Amino acid sequence: QQQQQRQHQQQQQRKHNFFAPPQSASNPEAEKRAQLREEQEAEYKKSLAEDKRKEEEKRQQKEKEREEQEMARETEKIKQQMQQEKEEMIKLLQAQVKPEPAEDETGHFTLRITFPNGEKSVTRKFSAQATIGDLWTFIGSKGFLHSNHEITASRCSVNWNDSHITLAESGIPAKLKIIVREV
Repeated sequence: QQQQQRQHQQQQQRKHNFFAPPQSASNPEAEKRAQLREEQEAEYKKSLAEDKRKEEEKRQQKEKEREEQEMARETEKIKQQMQQEKEEMIKLLQAQVKPEPAEDETGHFTLRITFPNGEKSVTRKFSAQATIGDLWTFIGSKGFLHSNHEITASRCSVNWNDSHITLAESGIPAKLKIIVREV
């Protein structure tokens, strides 16, 4: 019986091997094909992953460019708004500039004002009762706002930010050259 069982198993094995690829000379060829398929599949997956990575990079680049354009638009909008506000402030200051004192008025101050651009230099008379604030109003009316500028002058030490004191109280000489600088 054992021998019959062995013979039966061998017959079954032969039937099974009949449908299986032969393990002779063509087996290495099948292995090569299988290996080639695996390599092709790996290359395909690698290529697919690279394509996805490139697409993601493009998407991120487009998003970055869109954000930069939006930021540039916002920045330009803010600049225009600030410029408009500055122009409105200058017009307001121009309307507030006090007239120069009359020629026969005594005790006035003659100031030579040099502006930051270096091209503009103005000589202007101010009455003795004019304040440092009035001087800043005049300077601002020329486009050089107090918030962005400072005054320097040789031969005197004055607090040019104390807008309430008069030029007479400040102790400056009757004729003085001042320089307006951007801060």
